Amino acid sequence: MRALATRIGKVPGWRVEKIADGFKVYAPSGAFITPIHLTPSDTGADDKVLRIVDANGFQADEERFIAEERRARQRRTEEERTKAIAAADRLAKTAKAQVSSRARAAGPFAAIEEFDAKWLFGNHSIPDVRAGIMTPALAQKLLDGHNTENRPLKNASIKTVTRALQTERWLLTHEAVALSTDRFLLDGQNRLVGIVNTGIPAPVFVFVGMDPRTKFVVGQQSVRTAADAFSMAGIPDPNNAAACVRTVTMFDKPFIAWHGFRMSNDEVIDAYREDPDGFARAVRDAANTIGQSRKIKRVRCSVSTMAAAIYLIRKGNTRKLVDEFLEGLRTGANLREGDPRSSLVDWFTWVAVGKHPTARYEPFAMVVLAWNGWVQGDQVRNLKWRNRHEFPVITTRR
Repeated sequence: MRALATRIGKVPGWRVEKIADGFKVYAPSGAFITPIHLTPSDTGADDKVLRIVDANGFQADEERFIAEERRARQRRTEEERTKAIAAADRLAKTAKAQVSSRARAAGPFAAIEEFDAKWLFGNHSIPDVRAGIMTPALAQKLLDGHNTENRPLKNASIKTVTRALQTERWLLTHEAVALSTDRFLLDGQNRLVGIVNTGIPAPVFVFVGMDPRTKFVVGQQSVRTAADAFSMAGIPDPNNAAACVRTVTMFDKPFIAWHGFRMSNDEVIDAYREDPDGFARAVRDAANTIGQSRKIKRVRCSVSTMAAAIYLIRKGNTRKLVDEFLEGLRTGANLREGDPRSSLVDWFTWVAVGKHPTARYEPFAMVVLAWNGWVQGDQVRNLKWRNRHEFPVITTRR
């Protein structure tokens, strides 16, 4: 009787309600049809219940339900087949790209071959090092059986490796994968995870036979920041220039993705080189506007935030209009009551004296809101970023 109750209850529209000694069956109309007793005295109770529910259309409803289930299974099978074809197509494209990736990333070492697994997983009592192609299969084997004594994974680092592999930015460097004398992974797990996730082999150096204690001392040196990379590339004001480029690049992405946004150093430099004059000018204008060289600054905003706002505002507006906005912000001359630029200065002062805790990206939003209000001719006494789930759109005037 339980099986019958389950069968009826599966059909859409039909409802089976549990009671003390069995079940109650309700038709799609909501009307009570018949009880189902768990211990019926009649041996033909199942047939009797079926005759009652069939008289109310159950058989036709069940047939439609079974037919729809069959069609659903067919759809799922077809979807799985389509996904399998798409996956095979992606693998083919990846395999094709891997040839290019290997050659580009390896550079002068393009002739290196895949690692010999016997050497990689062998016993090494003294240090040894080789360059080779780390395949996803070898990387997975290292992670599965030789990574029990490592630090937690760094998602940001994995994303950087993944993006480098997918965009063919991966280069063979002296940063290596390292195994201890007892064949445990000491360094390189984030790079290995990136290789596994993308399915793209990559050239790397692997050290084996390393002292297990080295895991406590590696990675303690200063990390090379984007500002360091800008300085080495000879770009002026590297700290502010790098931060400005990151903010401008981030602005083109959905606001919800800003908090997890991260660029590798070479990506930041490449973005800067797409418009070096524009970025350099924005940084100079920002430093001049806030009075970076003055002891008492009129606009207490960071140079990089102001520079990013200036760069983006200039993209859709005339030079004369933007220069007028910045001049009033810099000097405060001829600003009428309610001028959004005065409100912007007041807001930054309010923050600086500790009267207002700021949300992330709020200073950036305030500069944009001040520009929008000024160019639209609005009277604004108090700037407010009301909806922090969306970033304000920059107003353009030609």
